[in-house]
Amino acid sequence: NNLMTVSGSDVCLRDLTFSNNGQSISLNGAISEDSTLALELKSEDFHLSTIAPVIELNLNGTVNGSVVLRDLYDNIYLDSDINIDELVYKDFLIGNVFGTGRWNKSKNIVEVDYHVDRMNNRILSLKGTYDPVRDDKAFNLLATLNQTNLEILEPFTEGLFKDFGGTATGKISITGSTNDPKVRGELDVKKGKLMFDYLKTVWNFEDKILFEDGAIRAKKM
Repeated sequence: NNLMTVSGSDVCLRDLTFSNNGQSISLNGAISEDSTLALELKSEDFHLSTIAPVIELNLNGTVNGSVVLRDLYDNIYLDSDINIDELVYKDFLIGNVFGTGRWNKSKNIVEVDYHVDRMNNRILSLKGTYDPVRDDKAFNLLATLNQTNLEILEPFTEGLFKDFGGTATGKISITGSTNDPKVRGELDVKKGKLMFDYLKTVWNFEDKILFEDGAIRAKKM
């Protein structure tokens, strides 16, 4: 039976399930100031298009997995095990997104291990840690790109660039805080192409793109 009880700042949920046409989201556990209590959100064949109008994002894909949340009133701690089949953003296929985020109790950090596969190619891996307590050094992540099609950038650069082409391979480190992330690394771009939307000018290039100290530059330019 679905049950929700509220006592002070504590909210307890038992088998609270929302389902429709074979897809469902269920909630079990507690929202509490007691950090030992957890809330689990579980998704089964949930279509992102269902919530796209609510969050005002053009999303699609099928989500399976779970997220466990603790200490929602202070520093949010989470464990995640997520699989999104055929994630689409703004009508562009990102790919299959899957992986885990595990809370390491001894180190008080989230250990991240996520991947994106597209057209039978692992185009992106993201590994490392996230520290919710250390604001200045929250991230210690490494993104690995493997012949990643630059088209994947197009939904995120609307109004600036379009008609992307080519691939990028390399490693990018992400450190610092959520307010001031530090991105460093190098990408080798092959058969790169993009159009400057305002000028309607197409730029073709092959180069190594460097990310360092808040700047992005090309070696050959």
